[in-house]
Amino acid sequence: MACHKAVVERPNLLIYETMSAQRDLVGGKLVERLKAPENAALFGHYADYGDDALIRRYNRLHQIFETAVYTGDRKHVLSYGRYLARERWKEGFPVAEVTATVQLVAELIIDELSTHPELQGVEQLMHDEIMLTSQLLNDEIQDAYDELKSAGHLVGPA
Repeated sequence: MACHKAVVERPNLLIYETMSAQRDLVGGKLVERLKAPENAALFGHYADYGDDALIRRYNRLHQIFETAVYTGDRKHVLSYGRYLARERWKEGFPVAEVTATVQLVAELIIDELSTHPELQGVEQLMHDEIMLTSQLLNDEIQDAYDELKSAGHLVGPA
């Protein structure tokens, strides 16, 4: 009963636990979407990666979402957004591909969580927590790309 009471008082804990349990399922769906021929124009760089490499990259991003939901703190999101932007810039990814992928991960997480009856009644919180994290990440990524471009850094999108 104490565990159930804690979950009722902290619905973000239930969301976090469900997210964690569904990580692999969402990762598989992400790989399918990134590699789908109809998505080649948007996700061309990611489509060139092997499944294992994509899953490793996804797992880190999923952990960022999980931590934000669990703690309600998003400070780590800012630094990760800048890190992700620098890394993808070096690899030649266009900003639109990086931000679209973050958005896709958020949407896939929400879609999967929406199928769980135990999360009924917390849908708005779930949506807000995940989408706010996605928006914050994408804002940081966009800002970092803008800074890299204005500073004249070599590499970057062709």
